[in-house]
Amino acid sequence: QVGIIEPIITRFDKHDGLYAIIVGERRWRAAQLAMVYQVPVMVRNDLTDNQARSMALIENLQREDLNPIEEAEGIQALIDQLNITHQEAGGRTGKSRPYITNSLRLLDLHPTVQDYLRTGDLNAGHAKQIYTLPERMQIDIARMAVKLGWSVRQIGKRAVELKNLLSKEGQGVERVNSDINRVESIISEHYSMPTKLDFDQKKSRGTLTFEWNSIDELHGLLNAWGLSEKTQG
Repeated sequence: QVGIIEPIITRFDKHDGLYAIIVGERRWRAAQLAMVYQVPVMVRNDLTDNQARSMALIENLQREDLNPIEEAEGIQALIDQLNITHQEAGGRTGKSRPYITNSLRLLDLHPTVQDYLRTGDLNAGHAKQIYTLPERMQIDIARMAVKLGWSVRQIGKRAVELKNLLSKEGQGVERVNSDINRVESIISEHYSMPTKLDFDQKKSRGTLTFEWNSIDELHGLLNAWGLSEKTQG
């Protein structure tokens, strides 16, 4: 048995008169379980609170058993507590800025997808393929990938197919909106009155609203429809 080689880093806490572990708490707990009661310790009373937090957070990020979400949460905590940039976080953790940015994007995934990353059913490579999709699609693809054991390439191919589908649907919506605006203008000009045309493309139905500012304008509209006499009592 070699025991603990790297010393546990501590700092004297003047508030309670005890030494607080800054780095190495897991090693200390493991030593307790192994009934090893003497371990090497380095006292660093020169550390500021900010430096101590930084060292503790970075040590946590160096754990080998971290899943992608835990790593992303650790990076976010480091950035928030130290108020640093992605570039600076990369420098402190030995990661590139793109790695830091891509890791943090995992926190924008739907919680269902994040759970798959926590359990190891999906990895960061899988998630990278789908985090630009709407949440509903993220969930559907993730569930299918887990069920069928898709590779990163397979999940990426499916994501591209869905992105292309969304693009085509978006073009269709833009075309319909353009037609609606044109018809609105024609009707408004014809009746010399503001109009609003709303259309539900999925249900293929809509409403046409006329905005009149006086009774005379209303009668003028009814007269144009041949309804003026019928409305007079």
